[in-house]
Amino acid sequence: MPLASIAVIGDLQPDNPTHDAIAPAVAHADAARGRDGGTVLEWIGTEEARDLPLAALDRHAGFWIAPGSPYRSMDGALRVIRYAREADRPLLGTCAGFQHLVIELARDDLVGGSGEMYLGVVGGELVLDRMTQGRSELVAVDPADGKRRVVTTL
Repeated sequence: MPLASIAVIGDLQPDNPTHDAIAPAVAHADAARGRDGGTVLEWIGTEEARDLPLAALDRHAGFWIAPGSPYRSMDGALRVIRYAREADRPLLGTCAGFQHLVIELARDDLVGGSGEMYLGVVGGELVLDRMTQGRSELVAVDPADGKRRVVTTL
């Protein structure tokens, strides 16, 4: 069976136990599927991801956005997340990696990929303050149904 390649996007910290656990977790999954050694991991730092030609990501079967923020380049992490989402590629984010998946999706869906935004939780609702074209909107997302409502516009 051909090898699969997963790009792990994050700033590798050798003493970080969550980083140390990624390779054994993938090896365990391979063994459970009868594919010992079937998956190759390639760590790509967030600064490298920021400047990497997108075509270089094509060789990976999927992407794991690693824990361990703050990243050296948030833009690099978000760039790979967007690539994976738009190319319909498998994508996993753990801990800070998952938070960045939410940020990238919110930027694209709620802000349209431009402008500034700030995320938070207020009263159990995800709240986004988005700044576009010189005006600020506070948007709340209901956790029960995912519906958005503009709370205020400044």
